[in-house]
Amino acid sequence: MLLSVARNRVSVKRQKTIFASVTPSSASEVVSVTSQPVTPCTVLIELSTASTGTIEVQGTDSTGSSQTETLSFSSQVIQQGIKTFATVTQITATDLLG
Repeated sequence: MLLSVARNRVSVKRQKTIFASVTPSSASEVVSVTSQPVTPCTVLIELSTASTGTIEVQGTDSTGSSQTETLSFSSQVIQQGIKTFATVTQITATDLLG
């Protein structure tokens, strides 16, 4: 019984900050970062329509070390990163023209 309950666990997290909201106008576009996370967090990217391409997030972790995470889309709308970012310095959208 306990194994069954653990397997069906659902995590719900409140999103604290929207870094940017933009419609890419070229095959590779650097997106302006308008704000920073309140606390270190993972990045959730949501597209308005399913698309194929990548989003590269650059920033720092909680120790101040530089890091990059690339999220690949293949006909999805949402991708959740696994790296924790204290700051986000740049977001690059590639081939997400729809």
